[in-house]
Amino acid sequence: MERSHVVSLIREKWLSLFSSHCFTGSPELVASLFLSSGWWRDHLCLSWDFHTKEGPDQILAFLSDRKRLSARKLRNFQIDRLSALGPPKCSRSPGDPEEIIVEASIIFDITKPVARGRGYVRLKKDARNVWKAFTLYTVLLDLVGHEERTGRLHGLKDIPPSSLSKDPSVLIVGGGQTGLILAARMKALRLNVLVVEKNEVVGDNWRKRYESLKLHTTATYASFPYQKFPEDAPTFLPKAQVADFLESYSVEQDLPIWTSAEFLPGATYDSSERLWSVTISKKGELINLRPKHLVLAIGPAAVPFVPDFEGVDKFSGTTYHSSMHKDPGNWCGKNAVVLGASVSGHDIALSLQKAGADVLMVQRSPMCVLRLSTVKEQFFDRVWPPDRPVTDSDFLYASTPLKVLMHIAATQYTPFLARYDKDMLEGLASAGFLVGWGEEGGLGPIGQTGLILTKFGHFYRDVGNAQMIIDGKVKIKAGVVIDEFESEGVRFSDGTFAQADVVVFATGYHSMRTIARQLLGDEIVDQTSEIWNLDAEGELRGVYRPTGHPGLWYASGAFDHVRYLGRLLALQLLAMEIGVYDE
Repeated sequence: MERSHVVSLIREKWLSLFSSHCFTGSPELVASLFLSSGWWRDHLCLSWDFHTKEGPDQILAFLSDRKRLSARKLRNFQIDRLSALGPPKCSRSPGDPEEIIVEASIIFDITKPVARGRGYVRLKKDARNVWKAFTLYTVLLDLVGHEERTGRLHGLKDIPPSSLSKDPSVLIVGGGQTGLILAARMKALRLNVLVVEKNEVVGDNWRKRYESLKLHTTATYASFPYQKFPEDAPTFLPKAQVADFLESYSVEQDLPIWTSAEFLPGATYDSSERLWSVTISKKGELINLRPKHLVLAIGPAAVPFVPDFEGVDKFSGTTYHSSMHKDPGNWCGKNAVVLGASVSGHDIALSLQKAGADVLMVQRSPMCVLRLSTVKEQFFDRVWPPDRPVTDSDFLYASTPLKVLMHIAATQYTPFLARYDKDMLEGLASAGFLVGWGEEGGLGPIGQTGLILTKFGHFYRDVGNAQMIIDGKVKIKAGVVIDEFESEGVRFSDGTFAQADVVVFATGYHSMRTIARQLLGDEIVDQTSEIWNLDAEGELRGVYRPTGHPGLWYASGAFDHVRYLGRLLALQLLAMEIGVYDE
């Protein structure tokens, strides 16, 4: 299909009708432009929340709410001719080579509030040969008159508490990458924000981890808004470079942050004044703040989880959580048991083996494993290519409804990757390692793509330990748990025994909601949604969107989540500040 015909098809056959029906507030006519299997994913254009609707009936019901289509009045839909994603194009459906998909990046205006939006549409022919929407994504871009500022802006920095002229509107708890990116986004929208970080130096949450730690994502994917990694940065950054970049980011972006500052339990919320009362301990000084919004950005690796085991007090060896792993050389010639087979478990087992320890890895349940090189070539380099602005890559990835993404992963992407790494996977299985693809959720082999969205874990991107397992240099004990500790080692649930001088608990961390209970109490947290996994519509639960309790927000996830969804959280808070938030 020629490009001019593609442009004409989208503009004249679909987009003009869609734009007209949206502006006149005709839900029935808008819904009729979608396939029976069509999807509309909306982020803040039709409500102050995230929604995904499947099929004309759901779309019609959603649009018919008086606060939606008739109130917002989306209008002036046009093809985005300046998009780095290029002009409209057509391609063959990966699931059906005979089926043509026509797609385009679009822009539009919103009447109430006065705003601009961005979108992405994919069209297919229905049974009557009529082009209709298979997927449509719409997202709030800017609130007119309050556009995002860029460049270095003056902030509060680590100034004495006595110098604060007023309480911050937004208090972010946690100064790791999530908290820093959120602060940068909010500062760019002129929100009065303050970050509190318990570590003495920004970046210490990475510096204090085990030496072999590095990003298992590309530097392009892990990009920060407004500031790039150094040009000579390696593809996979080691922890020291990540830590140093976090520190430099806080300086170069002039972010308002207090270090050595601990958020103390016991915060309360005044519903009449719509203000929090929180206490911060900063180098021994107790400071009371009254922000409008409290954002918990404490990260997925904040408080270690260590299971209770019978007989630990009898064990003559050493035990510690993976967060405390430092020098594996101390265990040369010793027997090491690593409990857990996710990222930290593999990294630590590999470091102990290289240091000369005899390593046994204990795996409780199946784990999704792929070579890091495979994930780089077949995922990161394709979805976040180095030659395309990360902003556009994030947007394009978000344009696919998550349930559609999970279906593609289960039916096409995961089987392809499994064939790609077949030799390694067969070797792991032969060594006794339990290989899985996330089938236990009932959605098929969703693989790493789906496991990130549902569990934010249960996968490993191999950087060498898989071959150690295949070669027998790291032994595997799979499908069991530790039943009890004995003086010289551990006994498993199948009755077998392993001698151990050291046991490393690579058992993960407490959930953010558990930590929130410790800080805010059950009464507040019980009003909030669960965190992570997909809700009934197919949106991530609880993060970067209303939680159920006024003024309380959760922020977590991978780099793309905070980079992309963090901007949307900032826009929600801005809407409240300027008085256009109507829900």
